[in-house]
Amino acid sequence: MSTVKDKAELRFLDEMEKTALFIDGVSTHAVARNLGWVIDFRRLREFFAKETHLVKAYYFTPMDVQDTVQISSLIEWLGLNGFICELVEFDSADERGKRTSIDVPFVTECLSLAFLPNAVDHIILFTGAGKYVPLVRRLDKLAKKVTICSTTSIKTENSDRQMKMVSHDLRKAADHFLDLETIREYVERKDDTRR
Repeated sequence: MSTVKDKAELRFLDEMEKTALFIDGVSTHAVARNLGWVIDFRRLREFFAKETHLVKAYYFTPMDVQDTVQISSLIEWLGLNGFICELVEFDSADERGKRTSIDVPFVTECLSLAFLPNAVDHIILFTGAGKYVPLVRRLDKLAKKVTICSTTSIKTENSDRQMKMVSHDLRKAADHFLDLETIREYVERKDDTRR
């Protein structure tokens, strides 16, 4: 039985659709932190398992040497609790000074699943990055429903200005946009939970 029947902005979630989550860990943590709360990934997975036919939940994050213990602990916990974790290690900055990113494994895993016959109907991308517009367009050509989960904007500290958190083009390319605030009550970490 659904927990969100009364929320019009969540009616696109379908218990019959095979659904996969693709979480950009850094982006998703930053959005929730800037909104003033922390995601409980157990609750997040349980929410989507209840509201959809959840078949996969992927979590992608880069790992810097300084973050090894903290990130490794999170990745181990996620792996033991139903997530497929993709950890991209930093080697060093490239010739332009850019660090390793999750882009290649994120797109590769997403398309690999999408190309499998009858493997997935609905893909939910937890990111706001405009660089994923071509991915969303390709998924559309493969007849996959795509939802972007992020937030539109947040107030910046010491300012009344709003900082944009999701690409307009990404929202336009997707079938649905799900603001994290809409599902906060279902996925926020409570003080008595670990993750």
